[in-house]
Amino acid sequence: MNQTPKISVIVPVYNAERHLRQCIDSILSQSFSNFELLLVDDGSTDTSGTLCEQYAAKDARVQVLHQKNAGVSAARNCGLDEASGEFFTFVDSDDFLDEGFLQAALEGIERENADVFLSGLQMETYAGGKRTQTDVYRIAATRVYSIKELLDALEQDYPQICICGPCCKLYRAEICRTLRFNRKLNFGEDTDFNLDVFAAAKRVLFSEEVFYHYRREGTASLFGRFHPDTHEVHSLVYGKMYALMRQIGCEEETLRRFGALYFAMSVGQLHEYFRFKPQNSRKQRRMLLKKIAADPLLRGVQRGDVRDAKNRVVLFLLRRKLYTPILLLFEAYYFLRRAHE
Repeated sequence: MNQTPKISVIVPVYNAERHLRQCIDSILSQSFSNFELLLVDDGSTDTSGTLCEQYAAKDARVQVLHQKNAGVSAARNCGLDEASGEFFTFVDSDDFLDEGFLQAALEGIERENADVFLSGLQMETYAGGKRTQTDVYRIAATRVYSIKELLDALEQDYPQICICGPCCKLYRAEICRTLRFNRKLNFGEDTDFNLDVFAAAKRVLFSEEVFYHYRREGTASLFGRFHPDTHEVHSLVYGKMYALMRQIGCEEETLRRFGALYFAMSVGQLHEYFRFKPQNSRKQRRMLLKKIAADPLLRGVQRGDVRDAKNRVVLFLLRRKLYTPILLLFEAYYFLRRAHE
């Protein structure tokens, strides 16, 4: 490249040959062109590495970095180590962008002198090669937030998913030049990274626009895998979020709402154990309930804070350490669910 890139676009690539072309084409077709595209081949065993090299041969903005397979965090970190842009963003190799993302993100973040630009995402669920569902997650109206205001608005102005991942965001490199993804986490590493960014940032521009298309497909998706350490990771990551909320002085109502959200995620962990029942035992499911019951982040959660009626029942039984009735309720729920499939 003849000019210093304004933006570094980092794409971790692992066995992504099916959708990689669509991803890369959507980036190279951006209306803003002064960027570098860092394709980090994480030891792919399909043709992904070759495809990356083919694009690099055709477009000087594309740089390919090859490494032994070490996971998505290591791949993103590799991209960060090589990034030279004043700003950076991430795109997953099976997702794609609308052409105006970089232009809108850069104009917005510079206009508002923000440290981070956030926008919504469109989650597209596929089965058998066909899109079966589309869900859009966004903020109702564009707004500039301080970090306290951003976290106080969680699940009020916008759904939690909007701040979890590294995608559909533009980061000012100056404020997070030394930050890296935690390679010890198999999931939740993106939320963990963003919390480090938020701790360092002062202003965030949250755009109501949606540019990012997130592909959710089959068992290759994060949502389609069983994580036996799901509670430990959630406790670590969301304990960090809670600590940041306390540190910056978030409102008590925010902390109560966070507790209810965290409890809903904890019930979701139990659902995960039942969805992947062959991969865990009844003893492990009971142990998970005991961990949830003892979790310090849930001590202040009141039944009135929990919106879902079924979850209020679970909380009532959990407070009394009535684990067997909870397990029986879940057994019955999934038995009836399978019977109607």
